Amino acid sequence: MKKQGNAETAARIDSLMQSMYNNSLTMEELNAIYIELNELKKEYDLFDVTFEEGGCKGVKDIAGKVRVPAIYKEYTELYSYAWGRKMPMAAVNGEGKCALVAPDGTGSALCDFDYDCISYMHGTNNMFLCRRNEGEQSKVGVLNTKGEVVVPCEMDYIYEFANNFAALKKGEKYGIVTYSGGFIEPIYDDVEEKDGYITASKDGVWGYITEELNFIAEDDEEAMENANLLALFEY
Repeated sequence: MKKQGNAETAARIDSLMQSMYNNSLTMEELNAIYIELNELKKEYDLFDVTFEEGGCKGVKDIAGKVRVPAIYKEYTELYSYAWGRKMPMAAVNGEGKCALVAPDGTGSALCDFDYDCISYMHGTNNMFLCRRNEGEQSKVGVLNTKGEVVVPCEMDYIYEFANNFAALKKGEKYGIVTYSGGFIEPIYDDVEEKDGYITASKDGVWGYITEELNFIAEDDEEAMENANLLALFEY
């Protein structure tokens, strides 16, 4: 069983993370930092913990610092201290509705409590999947770390992020959300990866998506020659 992280653990993680940005480090020194960080993650439970006051719950980090005061009913996820503290929390209010709240000690809501669930989107470091129930159906969208809407909560399905984008579906049409927060409405018949780029099909015509999120038919040689195609990348 892992030991519970504490203030000493937090201080060591902070020191290691700060050291990583030293441009004079050798590759061996940088590798040593990664190894120690991984060992700390294996040995200690680094996740935040909840506490109760007055019938409500708050969140403390492993150093005991209050990140969200006890003003909400629950939290959909707790985050590891190793993730850093820019990641907001998804809190649940007394009516059972969710919003993103600031982990800066105030717990201020970053958006309206307008969702039935909010969860972190794996494969990103800056996006959350939001869900709103509509009878027996549900709609999904995407929020950023500021609580701003990236994709309206109107989609039927949003696929997992892979490389630098995720496909989304509404009805029989597909759209795209990119790692950097770009959004293409679901207007395409299909979306696929091809040769390291994002391609889409519309009215039987296949083409490529550009960095400006425009569509260029693959047989438009002149446009393709001058286009900045939206490239995929591994991470």
